[in-house]
Amino acid sequence: MRSSEAAIGAERPEKLSQRERATLRAIADTLVPSLAVNPDPDGFYGRKASDLGVDPDVARIVEAYPSPDRRSSFRRLLRTVESPRWNLLLSGHPRRFSDLDDAERERYLLAWSRSRLGIMALAARTTGFVHERLAATPR
Repeated sequence: MRSSEAAIGAERPEKLSQRERATLRAIADTLVPSLAVNPDPDGFYGRKASDLGVDPDVARIVEAYPSPDRRSSFRRLLRTVESPRWNLLLSGHPRRFSDLDDAERERYLLAWSRSRLGIMALAARTTGFVHERLAATPR
C-alpha cells in the first residue's frame, strides 16, 4: 500500500458498530421515552427517540464531526454501558444496559449523572459535543 493510500484510509471516519448503534438507541429511548398521554391526537407523546430518528442522527454526527479521540471516547462509553464487568464495578450489578427494563435504565443513567467518577466527566464532554452538533444541524 502506498503512503497516500494509507493517509486516505486514516482520514476515513470510523463507523459505529451495530452493537454500539443498538446501545445508542437504548440510551436515546431512555432519555426520550414514549409516554401514554391522553388526549394525544397526533401521537406526539407516544413517540420515543428512535421513532423520531434521533439515534441515527447522533450516530451520523459522531461518525462525521468529532476528532478521532472524541469519537473513540464516545465509542468506549457505549461499550462501557453494555459491559457487565464494568457495570459490576461501577454499579454493583453485572448486567448490560440493554438487558435492563425501562425503569432500571432510567435509574442507571441518573446514577451515572450523579457519579463523581472520571468516566462521567467523559460522558458529559462527549454528549455535550453531540448536543451542540444536533442543535446546529438544519432540519
